[in-house]
Amino acid sequence: MPTRQQEQDASTARMLAEITSPPSRAMPDEYDRIWGQLDGIGLRTQATTLDVTPPLGVGGTETFIIQTVRLQDEGDYIFLKMIGAGKSFRHVLRPAVTAVITRQRDALTQKSRRAGAKQAARTRKARGIVPDTSGLIRSRKKKGGRT
Repeated sequence: MPTRQQEQDASTARMLAEITSPPSRAMPDEYDRIWGQLDGIGLRTQATTLDVTPPLGVGGTETFIIQTVRLQDEGDYIFLKMIGAGKSFRHVLRPAVTAVITRQRDALTQKSRRAGAKQAARTRKARGIVPDTSGLIRSRKKKGGRT
């Protein structure tokens, strides 16, 4: 009777075999299925090809092909292809994932702008420039509608 550790090792080996085995050609992969489902619907960008070469060319150049499809009710699908030295893959980022990426990017942009504005305010203060707040002060209405 196998031990618990042997069962876990066998389970792990089966999972690795599933991951590393080539996909069956009887059924299209996820990339092809989603691409086919979205064919002719939604807005599409032109495919963009980007060659990325690491510093000093160590590791070889990788080529990325990126295309986005936007569906009004669902969001953005990003289709990504990568071709490198002896390796390639295709992947689809679904709307839930692209929405998170967009939110995180927007949050970083907001933080960066806020930090820049604070630095600019410190610089102005150090130079002795007094901010003009005259447009920010508003009169309040008193109760009863009188000013």
